[in-house]
Amino acid sequence: MLNILSFDLDGTLFPNNIDDRLWFELIPEELAKAKDISIDKAKEYATREYDIIGPNDPRWYIPEYWLDRFGLDIDIEYLLDKMEYSNYIYDDV
Repeated sequence: MLNILSFDLDGTLFPNNIDDRLWFELIPEELAKAKDISIDKAKEYATREYDIIGPNDPRWYIPEYWLDRFGLDIDIEYLLDKMEYSNYIYDDV
């Protein structure tokens, strides 16, 4: 009996780059607010930190890891709500 069905949403239900909004907009926005720095500096900092871990490390793909690493006291559900995924679902889904 199959208990779990898992698949990658990128390119199936949503455009390939939908998650970029989380990594390169929403998390840096929260980082800028929390650290009182410009959004550009927050994006640069976040990108450097992402590169340190790199995509071969499973932590790279865990938003909660980054919220903790950046010291952001935010619930992931808050950010996911801001993603507004329903606005990006392919028309034929």
